[in-house]
Amino acid sequence: MKVFRIISAVLAVGLAGAARGDVFFNPDHDSMLTVATPVEVPGTILDPGTYVVKLVETQADRDVVTITSEDGKKVYATVICAPHPTTEAPRHATFVFYNVPEGANKVLHTWYAPNDSIGLDFIYPPDRAAALRQETNEEVPALTAEQSNALSSRAAPPAVTTDAEPPKAAEAPVPPPPPAPAVAAQAPPAPQPAALTADASETLPKTASRTPLVLAAGILALGVASGLRFAGRS
Repeated sequence: MKVFRIISAVLAVGLAGAARGDVFFNPDHDSMLTVATPVEVPGTILDPGTYVVKLVETQADRDVVTITSEDGKKVYATVICAPHPTTEAPRHATFVFYNVPEGANKVLHTWYAPNDSIGLDFIYPPDRAAALRQETNEEVPALTAEQSNALSSRAAPPAVTTDAEPPKAAEAPVPPPPPAPAVAAQAPPAPQPAALTADASETLPKTASRTPLVLAAGILALGVASGLRFAGRS
């Protein structure tokens, strides 16, 4: 009974996990892709380096894959894939390439995430898919018009709408009016010398005085009077 209970519990956990998709669907679903030579993926060619291949959809719609830089800041490709079941889930991330002619770039065929029994085939544009069929003699899934439109809508950035009025064109500056012509300043008229008249007594200041003349006359009169008095005594 103890063994039966253990087996029943394991089966119950397995069935519950399968119902949730934990067994066939890795919730992480991203893998590191390191290439030493150029590798073609739908829409672009990856240079040698390390990239992150990641499933961006849920289990219900597991068809879109992005290929980004190692830090996830740059997206190199966004592609649509087709499911590719396998009988044994790989323990590690596995990448399968087409058998291209020698000397040509590698072409990515299928990606298996760790512990996932359903791989993803990369779907190429119709022209490139037809060329790959001729080069590899393998079946290459081609992108349909519906898938192409869906991919374009995913890749296109959302339109930004705003109610703000569009900026007005800058108005040309109005040139300032031309400066008025400079008017030469007129020098004030030079003062004219006063005209001299014939009568100098009216224009010249009276600086002479009659006092010395009166004194001289008085002294002379005193001298004459003294002389006459002396002569009378004699």
